Amino acid sequence: MTVAECLPAFRETAAIAGLSSLVLHRFVTVNLDEARIGPETMVRRCCA
Repeated sequence: MTVAECLPAFRETAAIAGLSSLVLHRFVTVNLDEARIGPETMVRRCCA
């Protein structure tokens, strides 16, 4: 799923802030080695 596809899921908080919080709490992962976070960045659910 891309960042652009994830953003509509956030209603109670700012979209990028919500996504960042999920990344920091390791609920999802994004690959920051290739480029900055953008609309085409892939978001993946972390394995438990």
